[in-house]
Amino acid sequence: PYELSLVGNVNVEIPPLPITMTSYVSCILETGILVGDMIHLSEKAWNPFISKNIPLILGSSYINDYLKTIGFWLADDLFDLTPKFTANEILQQYRSNLDIIHNMSYNELHSYYINHKQQIDSNFNLLETQYFKFNTNNYK
Repeated sequence: PYELSLVGNVNVEIPPLPITMTSYVSCILETGILVGDMIHLSEKAWNPFISKNIPLILGSSYINDYLKTIGFWLADDLFDLTPKFTANEILQQYRSNLDIIHNMSYNELHSYYINHKQQIDSNFNLLETQYFKFNTNNYK
């Protein structure tokens, strides 16, 4: 229940809702790590845009290229988002990007967020107006 999540009583391993809603960065590693041309986006991938966070999204080799083509800003001046072609490379890339965040001070992260607030707001606005169409021809 929502009320219990506000105080961290739903799952003690997960921070309470108010904490996650005030994060600077959403770090998303898609469950389905795909290499090659296939792109998998679950509901998790949209969290950084809905939450108005700095996005770190990894999973498929070309997941970030796809998101850029539809207009999303992805903090590629902060993170390594170059396509990787094995699951191990993608996992290592995720770890390396987490190290970047870990090595930033609170003030550095806050400053980065403030300096990119316009792009973060633009991501939210784009998601708000984006039209997603399920095409059964893509799933044969």
